[in-house]
Amino acid sequence: MRILAIGAHPDDIEEGCSGYLIKKLADGSKIAHLLITDGSKRGNKTIRIKEQTEALKILKPTDSFRLDIQDCHTDGIIQELITKIESIVEEWKPNMILTHFPHDTHHDHRIVSQASLEAGRYVPTILFYESASTRDFDPTHYCDITNMIDDKIRIIKCFESQLDVIGISDGKAVRTLSEYRGYQSKLRFKFAEAFKAYRDVL
Repeated sequence: MRILAIGAHPDDIEEGCSGYLIKKLADGSKIAHLLITDGSKRGNKTIRIKEQTEALKILKPTDSFRLDIQDCHTDGIIQELITKIESIVEEWKPNMILTHFPHDTHHDHRIVSQASLEAGRYVPTILFYESASTRDFDPTHYCDITNMIDDKIRIIKCFESQLDVIGISDGKAVRTLSEYRGYQSKLRFKFAEAFKAYRDVL
């Protein structure tokens, strides 16, 4: 399997689906990590990119891409985003895209989600992951990440500068949500990540 994970900001992919990505990498899947913005609006760009680099050393994706657009400046450039994401889709040829859920309180997340759907319109499977700012999320898919939760927390803790901004980088909120999703799955997973399918071709 070839999976393209798309995140608006440093830490989005890691928060939403890094457990699943670690699991798929262990299964032999190829993973591309695509970061849209540089995170400079909500912190120091140099620090945030350094944190992202450290997180990727743990995640170890097959490939990684950065567009370096300033966060909170995605309004009005959706066609540019579509074109850039589309070029990576054409180059990388994923059969699955993981991206933001469209119903989100952060406009960068909403815009990246919309751009991902158009750029990935021929990709067989597109799943939405959730983040702290996601709203009205009703999962259709669950992944057991019990064996990956410690690595996921290590990854999340790389984003230390965001602890006072979004409050997740101590790992507590991520662990709690993962535990809840595991319970919600009804399959007795101790920890799980949840996804909602936009399209899933069987």
